[in-house]
Amino acid sequence: MPRTTLESPRRSRAPVGSPAAALASVMLQAGIDPRHEAEDLQEALQRAIALHRYSCTWTRVPAGWVVAIPFPEPHRFFGTTLEEALAWCLAWVQTRDPRLP
Repeated sequence: MPRTTLESPRRSRAPVGSPAAALASVMLQAGIDPRHEAEDLQEALQRAIALHRYSCTWTRVPAGWVVAIPFPEPHRFFGTTLEEALAWCLAWVQTRDPRLP
């Protein structure tokens, strides 16, 4: 059975419930345009995480990127790009503190 698709902001078709659609939704909810250039997107994602009073570090690994939050308990988020790993981190942060976008 084919999955339903949505038109993403980058005009690519992503299946509903796909990681790409979920991450685009997280970014849009935080007021971040997913169509930004990579460096601008990284800065916007890091700023959105900081608004929730979290800080993060990232490391390049052979399979992509790892973003880590050391507090309140250590968490790691993985992505094939730094933007993807930061967006997963932001998604987790947003669930911890839903008062902010």
